[in-house]
Amino acid sequence: MICLSILKRTHEEALALMERYTGLCDIVELRLDSMVNPDLKKLCSSRKCPVIATNRKKGEGGYFEGTERACVALLCEAVERGVDFVDMELRTGTEGAQMIADARARTKKRTQLIVSYHDVEGTPSLRRLQAIASRCRARGADMVKIVTRARVIEDTISILQLLHHARATETAMTAFCMGPEGRLSRIAAPFFGSRISYVAAGEADDTAPGQLTIKEMNTVMEILRRRT
Repeated sequence: MICLSILKRTHEEALALMERYTGLCDIVELRLDSMVNPDLKKLCSSRKCPVIATNRKKGEGGYFEGTERACVALLCEAVERGVDFVDMELRTGTEGAQMIADARARTKKRTQLIVSYHDVEGTPSLRRLQAIASRCRARGADMVKIVTRARVIEDTISILQLLHHARATETAMTAFCMGPEGRLSRIAAPFFGSRISYVAAGEADDTAPGQLTIKEMNTVMEILRRRT
């Protein structure tokens, strides 16, 4: 799935992008950590495609500066509003994880849980990546998301090997590398079973280093599909 990641200050700006690009992507990620007082009722009720609610903390490459409880509370509200996916960081503490579990239980788990891990400094070894994936599954993930920074092109190989292992173990996973050296992994990952490819609306709208635009990703995917 091609996912448009939206990092805007207001929900009005986010809604405008959702309206403009819905037909060009399969799913939208709302980065709540960038928004000031997001109107989740309006954001969720106005969607025309599936939506992921994410509230990324600074240590995970995001912008949310409040307490963990406040961070998770926004995700819980998104669950209550019927969002399709909610992205919980693996580093979320026991209280926060229970808050999300309770919200999902109240709504009969209509919202799928993505448990994510981000390493903004580098790419761990394949063995460590597999251990991280196991920890994500143990937190009840419907989908595991692992994103690292590629320092050298060889780092992308570890991510593709991780995806190969996930496919063999029937683990739903999204994985790729950030940074200029990681751009290749963003293109190759879907062919190794990565479930979601995150893209930006334009070059000035990227939400992570090395991210392709929605136009670039659609063009690349179309070319590669013709040749496979």
